[in-house]
Amino acid sequence: MHAMIPLPPDVDTLRGGVLVVEGEPGAARTEALAVWTRGVSNDALILPSDFRDGGIWAVVGPWIASLLPRIERQAPELAGRHALELAVVFPGQRRAAGLETLTDQAAGAESVRNYAMDRAYRVPHGLVELLDAWYTQAPPAPRLVVCDGFDRAGALSRRFFRELLRRRGHKLGITLVVVVGPGGAAEALRHFHPGVPSAVARLDVPADPPGLSPRMEAFGHMLRERVGTHEFPPEHVFPDLLRYWEEGDQPVAALPWMAYALGRFNHYGFYEDALLFLEPVLRGVDLIPETKDFLTRWNVVGAVFNCLIAVGQVDRAHQVVRDEALAKISDPLDRARACYVLAMLHSRFLDVKDFAAAEGYVNEGLRLLERVDAGDENRDFLHVFLNNGLAYIRSRQGKPREAIELCATGHDRMRTRLGGHKHRLHRSVLLYNIAQVYTATREYDKAAEYYGQALEMDPNYSEYHNERGNVYLAMGRYDDAIADYREAIRLSAPYQEVWTNLGQCYRQMRRLDEAADAYSHALDLDPDAGLARVGRAQVRAALGQLDGARQDYESALAANPAQAPVLMNLAVLLYRSGDVHGALARLDQAVAHDPAAAAVYRNRAVALEELGRPDDAARDLARYLELTPAAADRDTVEEKIAALTGSLAVA
Repeated sequence: MHAMIPLPPDVDTLRGGVLVVEGEPGAARTEALAVWTRGVSNDALILPSDFRDGGIWAVVGPWIASLLPRIERQAPELAGRHALELAVVFPGQRRAAGLETLTDQAAGAESVRNYAMDRAYRVPHGLVELLDAWYTQAPPAPRLVVCDGFDRAGALSRRFFRELLRRRGHKLGITLVVVVGPGGAAEALRHFHPGVPSAVARLDVPADPPGLSPRMEAFGHMLRERVGTHEFPPEHVFPDLLRYWEEGDQPVAALPWMAYALGRFNHYGFYEDALLFLEPVLRGVDLIPETKDFLTRWNVVGAVFNCLIAVGQVDRAHQVVRDEALAKISDPLDRARACYVLAMLHSRFLDVKDFAAAEGYVNEGLRLLERVDAGDENRDFLHVFLNNGLAYIRSRQGKPREAIELCATGHDRMRTRLGGHKHRLHRSVLLYNIAQVYTATREYDKAAEYYGQALEMDPNYSEYHNERGNVYLAMGRYDDAIADYREAIRLSAPYQEVWTNLGQCYRQMRRLDEAADAYSHALDLDPDAGLARVGRAQVRAALGQLDGARQDYESALAANPAQAPVLMNLAVLLYRSGDVHGALARLDQAVAHDPAAAAVYRNRAVALEELGRPDDAARDLARYLELTPAAADRDTVEEKIAALTGSLAVA
């Protein structure tokens, strides 16, 4: 526990670290921070951080905005390289020209895919790299950043600062001051990596008196006037909805629009921030006026379900769909949608999979569609959608041909009955699903073909390029793989998986320096990326960088000690450097973790012989032959056993 001190006269010792300041929120705290900041720095930036004031990027957006005019003027290529992240942080003001996917463009009933949560996590990484590039080449820029109200900041804003300090805080010499309410220091520090320098201080100021501001009074009046309308609220008012819910005189007026905000945040993959809206919406679901095709009960419950699934609250998601949708919805189309998600729960999300129950929900959904007018295009779409769920079940049951047939039939049905201009997103998803099944069955030519068809429809979807790159890598088409990985990198904010895959490809091509650079980028994004860590260790060993290779192997094992191949690789490295005892210790651990790993016994025999234990070495070689009776080096090994024991060759 940190000792509480008054605000320090300087922060030089915290370069690359964080100072947490506790104090009652309000005007007095804001003024005191301004006075203190002017006294300790000439290049400070004070940012209001409360989600309720500026939304998801409240604390990040103003900082980037303060630099952006100069970046665009002096380094336009840098702004262009990060156009996607800038468009996310400044929606409505900037567009990522030429980078939109079908998921971005889909609306209403055609919006059948939300982005995964990790996609949102990429944006803070891209912003870190933007600031890194600018501060490195830059002109003067703020090095002291004060976040007032950090305990009420959005989840993605907090993640941005966590990654900024971990990845570049020391290099850029940035000191972060996060200001929280009394007693909030421990929770604030939990959001940062343990190795980041930190201190805690206290600001003794009075809180603001309670009361609803005139702005919130006017906002509440506007909400009450719009109850029952179909007019979507602009996204910049989403934070005001939360503040009015918490502080307003008639908060129920905010509920319909909070449900809409929940759905929009889900669509973008901002699930952790969507949780701020989820609890009020779920508690008040019966109070939300139902309007067909805008806020039906299923729209609301489905949004709650998607958010809970994304953040890992699977059992609660199951209960919500069962109790708040299936038990209370009569419309056959919406009940069919509920059946689909219940099928996915049982086949994909719940810890205990029940494919029979999942298929039962699919069949129930299809029966419900028989009650819908044959001319309703939603009937055709949902028929395909449910069978796509069945295709997933068949794939998990080890029936890939049936899965492919279901997806292909659904694609044909949508094309013939709905025309080429409708439901393009879901049609592309069906092609992608076929590609995934062919990948799983190692029919790589067909997988590449269907990835190509999906990319013809949705050329800016980064993950499709990354996954097709993996197929090309498996086929030995290395140049094609690199082209896809590079395109995946161009089309997305940074993510470690594609950099790891690029490293794997360069390693196969023996382009070792490039492989090391790719792995290093992956590890900069995610130090826990085990495949990148081991890959870089192998590359460093091949380059003769033995100390670096050893460090990487040790880091990989610290994260997961039960890796027999990694233990063996480290043992070989130690043996090459003359540490035979260390090599033997690692090989002993490898045997303990995987007693059936034949190569470990083969290697351990070498160490045992060198340490003067010929009988033990012979036993390991005999065990090696037991595990690999068709070993290509059997004759050599038998001769070695005979030499070690002075006996006849092993039968």
